[in-house]
Formats: sequence, C-alpha cells, structure tokens
Amino acid sequence: MLTDEMAAQPPVLPSLRASPEEVRAQLTRILNSNAFRGSKRCREFLAFVVENTLDGKLDRLKERCIGVELFGRDASYDTHEDPIVRVKANEVRKRLALYHKQEGAEAPFRIELPPGGYIVSILPRDTPGEQPVPAPTQFLLASTSRKKLAIAAAAGLAILLFSLWAFRGFRFANEVERFWAPILAHHKPISIVLGESNLYQLSRRVQDRFLQLHPEYLTNLVPYHLVPTPDLDIRVEDIVPVSNLNVSMADAVAIAQLAVLFNRHQRPYRLAFGANFSPPDSESDVPAVVIGAFSNIVNIQITRDLRFSYRRETTPAGASWLIADRVTGKTWRLIGVFPKQETDTDYALVTRLLRSTQGRPVIAFGGITQFGTQAAVEVLTNPAVLRYLEQLIGRDWHRFNLQFVIETRVAGRTPVSPRIVMAHRW
Repeated sequence: MLTDEMAAQPPVLPSLRASPEEVRAQLTRILNSNAFRGSKRCREFLAFVVENTLDGKLDRLKERCIGVELFGRDASYDTHEDPIVRVKANEVRKRLALYHKQEGAEAPFRIELPPGGYIVSILPRDTPGEQPVPAPTQFLLASTSRKKLAIAAAAGLAILLFSLWAFRGFRFANEVERFWAPILAHHKPISIVLGESNLYQLSRRVQDRFLQLHPEYLTNLVPYHLVPTPDLDIRVEDIVPVSNLNVSMADAVAIAQLAVLFNRHQRPYRLAFGANFSPPDSESDVPAVVIGAFSNIVNIQITRDLRFSYRRETTPAGASWLIADRVTGKTWRLIGVFPKQETDTDYALVTRLLRSTQGRPVIAFGGITQFGTQAAVEVLTNPAVLRYLEQLIGRDWHRFNLQFVIETRVAGRTPVSPRIVMAHRW
C-alpha cells in the first residue's frame, strides 16, 4: 500500500538543467492548456506540487499535508478513509499525459508526477537524433479467424532457450523491468490482446423516430441520450447487438500506460481485437499481453488450470463474479455489480508465464470490473507496489512464473490505493 513515506524521494531536475524560472513558465503554459483549463482543483494541485518541489519543501508533499493545506481536511483525518489526494493526483497524471501528447508535444521538457508520491519530476523531451530511433509501432485492428492456439515443440524449446538467455543478459533498473523482462527482452513485436466489447444499441428505425420527435438534435449536433419512451414503439428486433465497436476506459488506460513502457524500451507493439486472437504460424511465439478478465476468453483460458482463476457463481443474493484460490479455497468476490459496475472495492488477477503452452511469454491481467483492470496496470508500472512481491514470495521472484491478486478501493469511479494481497510463484 502506498504511504506518506513513499513521497520522500528526491526531486528529479536532470541534465536538462532547466531553471526554476523555465519550469514555472512551462507550468503556466500547462495550467492554461485545454487539458487543465476545465479543472480548478487539478490546476491548484499541480501548481502546489510543482512550487513545493522547486522550493525544496518536500515535507509538504506528503498525502496528509496536501489534504490539509490544499483540500482543507482536518490534521487528524484518515487518509485511508478519505482518498481525495490520491484520486486528484491520478487525475492530474492523466491530464499531464494528455497535455504532453497534444499541446505540449514539442515542449523542451516534461513535467510529470510519478506514481507513488507527490514530488514532481522534470524530464527531457525525447528528441529524434539523440538516441536510436525505435522500431515503428504497429497497430493491428483485427478480428482474426477462429483456430486453435498451437505451436510445435521445437518452437517452444527455442523460445524457452531464448527466454533464459534474455533473462541472463537483461539489466534490471527496478521492479517494473524485473516483472516485464520476459516481454521486454523478446525479439518479436508485442501483441496487446483486448477482450470482447459486446454492447446493445437501438435500431436505426428507433434512432430515426427519436430524431423526428426531437428535431433540435438535427441542428445543434449535440450528442443525445436516447431514453426509451412508449411513443418510440421499441420492439424486440430493435435491440441490436454490436461487438468490438468500442474500447472500455480500462483498456484505454492500460494501453496508454503500456505504450509509455514499451516505447521507453524501444519495443514495437500492436493491438489485436477479438476473443479469437491467434497470430499467424510464422509468429506463434510472439510475446502477448492480455488485458481484461471476464471480457477476454484468452485470459480465462490461460488461468483456468492455474492456482488462481476466475469464476462465476449464482448465490441467493445474486450472480457472483470472483477470483478463487484452488489451494486455500479463499475467494475474492463481487455480487450484483453488473451492468452498472457500482462498487467501492474491486479485485484483479495478474498472471505472468515465462513460456505459455503456445511457447510465448505471456502477461495477463484483469479485474472483476474495469476498476480492477485499471488498478492492475497501475501496480504493474509502479515499482513501489511491485516491491512487496519480495516480502511475499522471495527476492528472486522475477525468475519464476507468477500469479498475484490485487485489491483496490474505488472512490469516485477511480481505483485508489491498490495493493497485492496474495502471490504465488512456480
């Protein structure tokens, strides 16, 4: 669990040699950008952490201090019961990422708020020519043909030998790189496999009827919320299933954070949509990252016979979605959370296989709801949280196949304070 003490890290003002005046000028541009202009609280939060970092007042950059000084909380307030600082920090991080991707893409340096603390980092902008140009990132939007995942034994042996060689030669900078080493050290592009997106929409006939009844939407072009009413005459055939048309918020957050990680290590990747993902035979050993749990049959298949797996059950209180430990019988479950996914707690399962049955390294993660999936990717890119694996399963955990369960609180439909509650290696 993240604590106030984790904020006691030195500020990063690198070889860029940015002066405080330059940082403050850049801060002003960020606060006036489209990414921040609409949120007074986020503007105040970012200004507060930047100014205190520049002034060296690191004792003020702890969760409780920020809650008291910036949000008017009582000095004795419970930071675990009131996660306002962590929630707002996560929002600021997302807005900073948006700014650096759009308006700040050409800025001479980046202002970032690393996960796990509230001390700002000033990082140089990646400039072409200063380092080798990474291999081009590929995006594959495909619903591949159905066929069984299979690979020859010789290819499996080859990938195992390669993984052992890569592990020996890969240099670990922190726990994040230790965890992702099987993927980062691989020689082939990474496939990010998303699950099914199954929605239901009202038919074109009903849509047309609604617009006839509300002609104002024809001129103002405002997105409309079609509320079913008797005068729309909705029939059974007007409920139209639509698959893989949208990407969930959890998937979008995961893709964004993984893209940062992979690009930092110059690793090309591609997206694959559809539950029946299977690469061509010539690419059967490509490393894969599988996102999503109950929406992604690939993750269900990977974990089905492992110690921790996903399950669904019916109970007197309603349908139950859970993660189960087949050794201890312990379960982490949510009851009646769908379709609105209203919950104050969520759970996620992370699985890392150095060599799957298809001969490839695989990392799969997914929450019972979207909040657990977001919490999982936060954990997998946060060395402070991953460091807890050493206490649970030993210092050399990164050399083994792994599974671990994550618990997260949910505040304002945002996962906060994710923590690893149980882990297993083999």
